[in-house]
Amino acid sequence: MKKSLKIGISIGSILVLGILGGASYNQSTHFNKGIKINNTDVSGLSVDKVIRKLKNETSKNVIYVGNTKIVDAKDTTTGFTDKDTEAIKALMKKQRTILPSDVKKNYAIVPQELDTTIRKQLKSELKTRLTELNKTRTVAVDASSVLQDGKVSVIPAKKGNQYDVKAILAAYDKASYNSVTTLKETELQPLSADSNVIKADTKKLDTIAASQTVYKVQSTDYTLKGSEILKKVTVKDGEYVIDTSGISEKVDEINKKQATLNKKYDFKTATGETVSVSGQSYGWALGTNDSVTHILTALKNGTATIDATNDKYGVGYNTYGTGYTTTTNQGIGDTYAEVSIAQQKAWIHKDGKVVLTTDVVTGKQSTGEDTTKGVWYIMYKQTPSILKGSEVGKANYSVKVDYWAQFTNSGIGFHDAGWRTNWSKSAYLKDGSGGCVNTKPEAMVTLFENVSQNEPVIVY
Repeated sequence: MKKSLKIGISIGSILVLGILGGASYNQSTHFNKGIKINNTDVSGLSVDKVIRKLKNETSKNVIYVGNTKIVDAKDTTTGFTDKDTEAIKALMKKQRTILPSDVKKNYAIVPQELDTTIRKQLKSELKTRLTELNKTRTVAVDASSVLQDGKVSVIPAKKGNQYDVKAILAAYDKASYNSVTTLKETELQPLSADSNVIKADTKKLDTIAASQTVYKVQSTDYTLKGSEILKKVTVKDGEYVIDTSGISEKVDEINKKQATLNKKYDFKTATGETVSVSGQSYGWALGTNDSVTHILTALKNGTATIDATNDKYGVGYNTYGTGYTTTTNQGIGDTYAEVSIAQQKAWIHKDGKVVLTTDVVTGKQSTGEDTTKGVWYIMYKQTPSILKGSEVGKANYSVKVDYWAQFTNSGIGFHDAGWRTNWSKSAYLKDGSGGCVNTKPEAMVTLFENVSQNEPVIVY
């Protein structure tokens, strides 16, 4: 009896060991249940069978973002070959357990013969499709700070649902190689009102809103405040974005009040009459672009006072303007030359006194070569000078004069005319000059000595 029991136990032990040995061998040569490679089920298969199965599989080339299928390209071969056997064996060891397991796992292997251009093409298509889909999705709007109507405020953010293409593509680059790839749905998020960026922008706007500068134009001071003159200011990438139309309007206002370029003058003549004369080359005006830049820079930098002198411009020889320092007599002052076409006379005023009164002959009226009316300025003087030009009846002329003082852009000026014999009051009607103010030689000496560059010349 005892002997039979011992034999039975021995046989049982042998059977158990045999079963355990068989199970252990199977575990070392076959994949566990629930194991996948690149989303292909390889449960219970040996290495050889896995290779054969993977060789015969096709890659679906499908990409999901969240639950939405974004890319569904043409099927291709997986690229697996016998060269991938060692990688499969290594994976076999990695997943092996002592006892059978049904824990689900998906392992990724990049085949050695994989056509890498396919993945690049899929990424390109993913980018194209996401970009196209974003056109019909709601755009997120960042919170922003704005200076408007004299105060700084923060505009809240607005959420959207556009795909964050950059983040999704980055996730695809990191994703394992699979026939079907699923990526997390990531949406673009707006910058919130309590972000550090918006706080910094708001502080920057508060600074320029509180800034002010005094703009000195001749003898007048204009106090310009950021909160008043800047219609709208925002911040982008740490830099101001400014609507400067308010500054431009202020400059226009100052020009209308003080500038003399192209203005109408009610000019009191030497004989006591008042005539209306249009400004021509004489005068100055503030250049809008230069003034706006100057004022804006002062507000940004907190400069207390700035001067408009370098912001002005003019026409003719002096492009910086003339008469800026003169504020009396509508900007003409008390030193100027005066020419009356009707009276055929010229007067030279110096420091409020007439230092010369002389007969002149102006441009020939019958041929339309009249001396041009307006308020001009002495562009330059020369002694002696060779005058070259043309006039009706003379295609080209060249004549030497002892004294020359030009005052129009077209070449009209004062000069001595020793050759002239007709100095009558009506000479200009049919026997006038080609446009210049002919002056008797003896008078021209005094005229030349008493006029200076940039001084006004009024012709009426």
